Amino acid sequence: LVRIGETGLNLEQNLDHFVNKALSIEIPTKKPQILKTMFRCITELSVKTSVYASLVGLVQLGNPDFGHDVVDRAHAELQSALDHYDFSSVRLLVRFCAELAKTHVVSYASLFDLLTTFLGVLDTTPSETPDSLLDSATRSRQIQLRRDFFVYVVLAVFPWVGSDLARYDNVKLQAILTRIEAYLHTRDRSVLPALHVWSVPRTDSTVVALRTGIPHAQVDKNSDYLDLLYQDVVRLREDQWQVAAILRPNPAFMARFDAASVQHPIPPLVIPPESSAMHYPLNFVPFQLFNPDHEYQNVKSVDRWLVREYTRDI
Repeated sequence: LVRIGETGLNLEQNLDHFVNKALSIEIPTKKPQILKTMFRCITELSVKTSVYASLVGLVQLGNPDFGHDVVDRAHAELQSALDHYDFSSVRLLVRFCAELAKTHVVSYASLFDLLTTFLGVLDTTPSETPDSLLDSATRSRQIQLRRDFFVYVVLAVFPWVGSDLARYDNVKLQAILTRIEAYLHTRDRSVLPALHVWSVPRTDSTVVALRTGIPHAQVDKNSDYLDLLYQDVVRLREDQWQVAAILRPNPAFMARFDAASVQHPIPPLVIPPESSAMHYPLNFVPFQLFNPDHEYQNVKSVDRWLVREYTRDI
């Protein structure tokens, strides 16, 4: 399970061989160990998320109960990650759930429900979640960080499964993007100057540009990481969801997945209420690309974000 997809064999043949000659045979006696190992791989070898989703899809063709067990385990892991503030695992597990929809293990309706549940935090106001330990300004920042995180998680699944969600229900997809766009217009942006550290070198200095110099004129100083991801997703949609930087073994199996008669709903999740004990991820410096001459490479593609995401996962 750990090494799958890393050999020199054709990936599709490798998956088929592994499912037929090993995994399917051992599931009846070693299912707990298999599930434990698989979910550890999902959060620690996340570049292969689609590989593991394809494995589950292939096994489910002959063993629908295994697909049900994986979805139940994904739900339990995701709820635990939320309850224990493991925000990195939340992001990666939601990505896995999205890929399970692509391999027809999870129903698209329940994936939409999951994303809608996350966006429900946008309806929570500070007055509805009082916390006497925080002053008003700190509380407002906490509320925005909480909302930013769940919006990011939702946007982050679209490079993997946006085309499939659009085919299933483009109206619901548009509603999600419209809701996110409306939220982005309301965010406090006072932190932006501290995040745009990119600069060009002084004419009298050879010091690397990131340490001295004047602000780089070409870098968008009115957008942060969340704005840029939203812009990438919108462009991706306009480009018909074409993404080259994601490992995708499953297209070779799509005809088989399409024939799957069983799809499983993701049980409802409970989003923990806002609390001073929960420290959501802070806003961070947007990932940018420069050439050796410190010239800004204005890469208007989701690939820029994917490079940053893969590096972050490592």
